[in-house]
Amino acid sequence: MAPLHAAYSRKEAGMALLSGVDCLPHPYALFDHKGRLKYGNPPFHHMFGDVARDADVFTLLRDTLGIDDFSHTYSDEGIESLCIGFLQQDGGPPKTFRVLGARVAIGEDELFQCIISQIRPQVALQIGIRDIEVQDKVRLAQFVGSIAVEMDPQETGQHLLRTSRRLGRLCRAMKASGEYELSEMDIEAACACCILHDVGKMSLPGGILHKPSRLTELEWSIIKNHVVLGLTLAETLKLPKMAADIIAYHHCRWDGVQDRWDPEHQMRDPERGGYPFSAKGEDIPLWARAFAYVDIFDALVTPRSYKPAWNIWEAAGYIRDNLAGTHLDPGICPSFLQSLDGVAC
Repeated sequence: MAPLHAAYSRKEAGMALLSGVDCLPHPYALFDHKGRLKYGNPPFHHMFGDVARDADVFTLLRDTLGIDDFSHTYSDEGIESLCIGFLQQDGGPPKTFRVLGARVAIGEDELFQCIISQIRPQVALQIGIRDIEVQDKVRLAQFVGSIAVEMDPQETGQHLLRTSRRLGRLCRAMKASGEYELSEMDIEAACACCILHDVGKMSLPGGILHKPSRLTELEWSIIKNHVVLGLTLAETLKLPKMAADIIAYHHCRWDGVQDRWDPEHQMRDPERGGYPFSAKGEDIPLWARAFAYVDIFDALVTPRSYKPAWNIWEAAGYIRDNLAGTHLDPGICPSFLQSLDGVAC
């Protein structure tokens, strides 16, 4: 028995297709072999703006979702192609999208179609890093960071997003001071990469990570190991050096004092030394020195299971009077205080 669609002409089949995709909740587009848009449904125009007919779909995918060379993903047999794209949101984690494409006959024309659907970052990771058409390593860092946010969206996830925003304000204040030559591209990359600073904690037991009572020596050793786990992931995925630097060094102290365990009181030494590496001073990469300010500040102003939140100016005063010059690079402190001026953090 012939399939039902065989009763329709190519033109009628094309009209039926277009009337159906108008009702799709996902962005859908038809375009020719050069990428010129022939049709986009309402969700497509909502995502990319009210683009004109013959707009370059390949450019839209590249500039909005970071997908490169989508035009090369169609085989001669017309099998489906797959890419993963990202949409950065102001004040939120990047959204991840799956983009599927295939050849399609509309009337007398052979065109191409793509449908874009939002998926959870962990689903994208399951699809496989090798299938992700991302050339820009910073965008890959954003992707891995969005998984970290999703793993614990309330406590850890919000900490990652807050520190990313605060690092952006701090770095722009550092740039405005004239003491540091930072490009806007570097600052945006740092804000993306710093979301990965505790990515190794994804592999730690939740019972230890969120334990409300005092940690044992073994448990504290496990917590500190998140740095090594994060560096292993950064190396495996070939993430930017900036990400690896922040992961590796943001717990190091400016004065080089190392973390110690107090066996008498069975607790971490109150001096709260740095770990796991012994770098100090300017041997610590600048991005890690800057990030240490916002990481500590966020810990102070956020309520934790073991302490109430400090107000902004209590935390700022404590950092200025007690940590700048010992735990933190004193040269960054004026910019840090400037970044807080008039800002509700």
